[in-house]
Amino acid sequence: MLVCTVFLLLIYSCWRAPQARAQVLPRQWDRTLGNAGMNTLNRMRPTADGGYILGGQVDPTPSPDVSQPHHGVIDYWVIKLDAQGSKQWDRVLGGSSDEYVIDITQTADGGYIVGGWSRSGASGDKTQPSRGGIDYWVVKLDAQGRTQWEKTLGGSSNDYLTTITQTSDGGYLVGGDSSSPVSGDKSAPVGGPWLVKLDASGQKVWDRTLPGIKTGGLVALLPTTDSGYLLGGRIANTSPTGNLDFWVIKLSAAGQPQWELSVGGSDDDLLHALCATPDGGYVLGGISYSGASGTKSQGQRGQGDYWLVKLDALGTLQWERTLGGAGKDDLTSLYPDPDGGYLVGGYSESGVSGEKSQHSLGQADFWLVKINAAGQPLWDQRFGGSGLEVLKDAFPTSDGGYALGGSSTSDVSGDKTQPNRRLGFPNIWVLKLGVAPPEVSLPAVAAVCAGQQVTLTPLVKSITSPLTYQWSTGATTPTLLVSQPGTYSVTVSFPGGKTATAQRQVLPFAPALRITGDSVLCGGLPLTLQAQDAAAVAYRWSTGATTSTLTVTQSGTYSVTATYSGGCTATTTQTVRAALLLPAFTLGPDTTICQSQTLLLQAPPVAGATYRWFDGSTASTLLVKEPGDYSVQITTLCESVSMRRRVSVAPCLTIPNIITPNGDRVNEQFVIQGLTGNDWELAIYSRWGQRVYASSAYRNNWGPGAAPGAYYYTLRQTTTGLTYKGWLQVTR
Repeated sequence: MLVCTVFLLLIYSCWRAPQARAQVLPRQWDRTLGNAGMNTLNRMRPTADGGYILGGQVDPTPSPDVSQPHHGVIDYWVIKLDAQGSKQWDRVLGGSSDEYVIDITQTADGGYIVGGWSRSGASGDKTQPSRGGIDYWVVKLDAQGRTQWEKTLGGSSNDYLTTITQTSDGGYLVGGDSSSPVSGDKSAPVGGPWLVKLDASGQKVWDRTLPGIKTGGLVALLPTTDSGYLLGGRIANTSPTGNLDFWVIKLSAAGQPQWELSVGGSDDDLLHALCATPDGGYVLGGISYSGASGTKSQGQRGQGDYWLVKLDALGTLQWERTLGGAGKDDLTSLYPDPDGGYLVGGYSESGVSGEKSQHSLGQADFWLVKINAAGQPLWDQRFGGSGLEVLKDAFPTSDGGYALGGSSTSDVSGDKTQPNRRLGFPNIWVLKLGVAPPEVSLPAVAAVCAGQQVTLTPLVKSITSPLTYQWSTGATTPTLLVSQPGTYSVTVSFPGGKTATAQRQVLPFAPALRITGDSVLCGGLPLTLQAQDAAAVAYRWSTGATTSTLTVTQSGTYSVTATYSGGCTATTTQTVRAALLLPAFTLGPDTTICQSQTLLLQAPPVAGATYRWFDGSTASTLLVKEPGDYSVQITTLCESVSMRRRVSVAPCLTIPNIITPNGDRVNEQFVIQGLTGNDWELAIYSRWGQRVYASSAYRNNWGPGAAPGAYYYTLRQTTTGLTYKGWLQVTR
């Protein structure tokens, strides 16, 4: 049993909307059907084999798409498509005048029931005479489109069929509007909505004319779970202008009224569709020209908006929703989706505005909006070409996609891949949409810290709402609270058996917090500590400061606590010590020492200082024995200072200027005090320049036996070149 029904007239007009996000539903195929004359679609329904049954009208203009002969001016045109959109068969049905298909659906036996209205008498496919001006005409087809029976119903005036449905007993309930008095098949004189119950063979069981004048009349009929019916239409409200409101009436299985309700605003609100809901209630859909007024709580988006009204099983208003853009948006189709939401369809003249998230392709486009069970828009998408597209039906398909049917004046452009049979004239256009595989991802989250939690929230990219969540922990909630690091995964299931899985590693909290800057107060001068961690969002020092830097003037231990996104914290410390500056000092002036002597170099002793002499030694003193440049580097917590001193070495000799070699064993020899080593050369000359003595390694042994007198000497150290010269007196 179909749970949604719509009444659609071919209306061409102009119209604009984005709060729902745009989807990109991939086009699987589209078909253009018709001739170069007058042909339009009024109804498209799914069939049990995965295909589609289409009902519309066609004029006599020849076309390869129309396989049967024409009968009158306008005839019923019934087309069967397979799941890929290929035509399986078509049927032209009619009499000598006009016949317009209004509704068609597949029946329990696999055939089809076609309903519309006719001006013809007995002619062509019509075996019964006209009852009056315009009559209901119902045709039952088998699965191959062959006529099994047909029925003309009406009174002496005009009777317009607007809806037909199969009932649980295998018969049919036909509804429409009648202006006929008691005559023909009509048993009550009241004008307005007229219902006719037929049995399975098309014989009338009863008829009812609903009391009261319902301006605009009956537009939709919905079987209910108690074997009754919900009828929907339009009623003039009680305002001085008499504008139209949505109107519904609940009937028992016998056609007796149980309750009725009208809802609307201060302007016209035109019902087009009814849909049953899983909770036993109903959703009404149509176009609203009203602002916020009456039972309509939301203002106008533009020149006409989609308006949806949710009722419970007793007709109590639960919620209502306005959807649209800045132009005209006319809701013509309303179907349940397997995920509990609803597929709302119509045609739109709006550009990007309101709830419409995509620009227009032409004068008007098909416009789909997916809403959840509470009426909130989830996504929207438009389809069309450069001309005018008017949607009649849009419904979910068994493969998880969607089928759309309507009329189009567009040539090849936009989403339309096949040319119209006559440019600027309407043809039937059917569009099949696939569904991109659902995608699920788990966004990165902050690392988890001890005693706290992070939340894993799947991001779902799908045109249908998720049905279930299955986490690797066993949880089945839409989100997961995580208190321990690890790898977590979630599998999300969708209608049609589709699933998608995502995985995310949650890391343990590992802060990189550190304090940089000097840790020693030198000579009482202040220093700056810097807290550093790129991931931190706030700091608090042990002093109460909340900046990332801290100026320190006293020694002590300082700490800083960093706070991170997600609420984690980390603390680190820095100890600051005080240190004095080095006193002024030197190693002394450059100096010369005697050979075999030593010199102690002394650096100032400073607590905590380190010393490094030029030779690598690290004491604060250095014993010097050799000539050279001596340096030391003193390093403290605050500074590093270098000092140097040059030390020269020279022999320290005592050379006598007289000797007395007289045998008394005193001052007998030329003894030079301080003479060390074997590298001293001595030469002695007489006063007349005659060399009287020479030694290359003098040992203080010249003198005995020397004649009294004056002598000249030269003393030279061969290794250094150091030379001494002078006069020596020998006396006896």
